[in-house]
Amino acid sequence: MLDGEILPYKDGAVAPFSVLHARLSRKSLTRALIAEAPVAFMAFDLLEFGGKDLRALPLFQRRQQLEQFMAPIDPDSGLLVSESLPFPDWSALMLLRQQARNHACNGIVLKRKTSAYQDGRRKGIGGNGKPKR
Repeated sequence: MLDGEILPYKDGAVAPFSVLHARLSRKSLTRALIAEAPVAFMAFDLLEFGGKDLRALPLFQRRQQLEQFMAPIDPDSGLLVSESLPFPDWSALMLLRQQARNHACNGIVLKRKTSAYQDGRRKGIGGNGKPKR
């Protein structure tokens, strides 16, 4: 079982959301629309494999298993694995965040390497990581 999302994906790169929106707003898909607005599934995490629940494992172990699972899969198949973005310090992370839109991303998701998988979003947490008031 994979955690991820469907993204507009064209010419080997994530496309603007408007490409996906063109697909989602139609009642039926034509071949032409599928060709104009192709999609891919971007996997972020491996939650279950071989009948084993992996959610309690630390992220770095789940990530290793995800990368091993995805390695033989042709990226042109439409099944992709998200890129890991290591950073040496907070200023390097801020630079990566500023460049996110150049890659058709709204931002960056940070997860502790040792964290177990937790369902859903944490409520009451703002964009700065601090509780909302």
